[in-house]
Amino acid sequence: MTPPVTAPRSTPQDVITAFQLWWVAAGFGLAQLVCAVISALGERDQVIDQLLSDMARRDPELALSRNTAELFVFAGMVLAVVIGIVLAAIVLLIAYQMRKGRQWARTVLTMLGSILVVFAVPALFGLGTATGAVGMLTGALAILGGVAAAGAIFLMHRKDSNTYFLPGLRPR
Repeated sequence: MTPPVTAPRSTPQDVITAFQLWWVAAGFGLAQLVCAVISALGERDQVIDQLLSDMARRDPELALSRNTAELFVFAGMVLAVVIGIVLAAIVLLIAYQMRKGRQWARTVLTMLGSILVVFAVPALFGLGTATGAVGMLTGALAILGGVAAAGAIFLMHRKDSNTYFLPGLRPR
């Protein structure tokens, strides 16, 4: 006896919208990263001075030139951007798996989204953000990213979405 063949379920609109919201959240995260790098570039001289004084205090024998310190700071900024792009790509790959009906992807995105929402709360009150226009923009992007993640979490856990993520027939 073979089990009855039934048509695969179609992807609910809530899951499709949640997938789109994850793209929005990733975009806001990348924009927030760009703002943070721009802010760090504006404070580059202070960061380099701090690095030089810390290195001189820890090891006076080590002669670190200003050019080398600038290179370290610049390399750190480039590394931060690369890590941010890789993380955004991973989130989008997981979101793609969520759209295909994978329960593990919904769980991972729920955890990541919860963290985004928690980190966005201080920005609501202006805490932990840099001052000036770039700081305000960074805070606004954090809030918008948190709202997009919260919306995606909500949509991923609605009734039709819950049924879609049950084991069994999935879209092909």
